[in-house]
Amino acid sequence: MKTETTEVNDIEMNEANAINDIDANVACVEAAIAAEDAADRRAASAGKSKLARKRGRKPLKEATTQFTFRIPAAWVERADRIGEGLSRPGLEISRTDAVRAALAMGLDALEREKRR
Repeated sequence: MKTETTEVNDIEMNEANAINDIDANVACVEAAIAAEDAADRRAASAGKSKLARKRGRKPLKEATTQFTFRIPAAWVERADRIGEGLSRPGLEISRTDAVRAALAMGLDALEREKRR
């Protein structure tokens, strides 16, 4: 049986792992943005307008399904703070990005817990 201290340590470890995972994802997104910017510069030097290239988020690599549910207002505020804390110049982490990352990390943690 887990003690309260062990549970708190597990939560803190999960939070630290989650932050590391988010930082790794942010680095990947930053690299993708840098690659798009380089492509924009190449297009501009070739005489093509930047508008010739489409901007925006790339579609996710796997099939997606829209999922709508209600969450406590405090969670929304937390997601906003996480997004603001992870955003960098040229890379905005939206509330949706933060919730999607939290959901993915939470599912991973629950699956690991189930295997124990």
